[in-house]
Amino acid sequence: MNLAYLDLFNHVELNENTVNVLVIENKKLFREMIQQFMQSLLGLESKWVLSDKGKLVSLNKVAILVNDPLNLDMNERKLLDGLYNEMASIGMSEVHYMDTIQIQNALQAYINNVIHDVDFPFLELGDMSLTNLFKLANVHFEDYSSEPLEKISNYCSLCSRFKKCRLIVFVNLKTYFSDEELKEFYKDMAYKKISLLLVENREFCELDNEITTTIDSDLCIVKC
Repeated sequence: MNLAYLDLFNHVELNENTVNVLVIENKKLFREMIQQFMQSLLGLESKWVLSDKGKLVSLNKVAILVNDPLNLDMNERKLLDGLYNEMASIGMSEVHYMDTIQIQNALQAYINNVIHDVDFPFLELGDMSLTNLFKLANVHFEDYSSEPLEKISNYCSLCSRFKKCRLIVFVNLKTYFSDEELKEFYKDMAYKKISLLLVENREFCELDNEITTTIDSDLCIVKC
């Protein structure tokens, strides 16, 4: 995949084996680029352009932005929706199909009986889909990670699997973690085939497998 920012740079090549670090020293540009990325995630027009093998890709379908890596919601709605959809697919598979139909029919009969006893003319049974049943059961992710970076890694794995994310963009991740911690994190993300882009507001020592692009305060690209 290739990521470009209109009127500034043509492309940053994204893959699982390298970590792209974009250093933006100009505060106004730093703010603008983050805001533009947030717009693209809402499906709005943006200066960010993502392509894959020459074809445009909507960022809101394959990417997420992490502004606060220490405050992640493992049970955000889109993650749970992805989980429930996968569970529903499993529930309707050959292995579980008969149990699923039995349970749905039993619940429908039970709720209809209760509705009948309420004796009110405007009551009607709603959607009894498997996804709604899993929501009713409050199936959710439980985070047992002991370290912040472990939680971040788990969150990235969830986004890759249940939101189909191929690119995760972090803002100032290097501020929070040591070089050694980041190296281990990079290895984990490469193993899971997740592409990373780190957007930083100042330069750090370049680590193995990092490719750094620096845009100085005069908006000149001084290193690629």
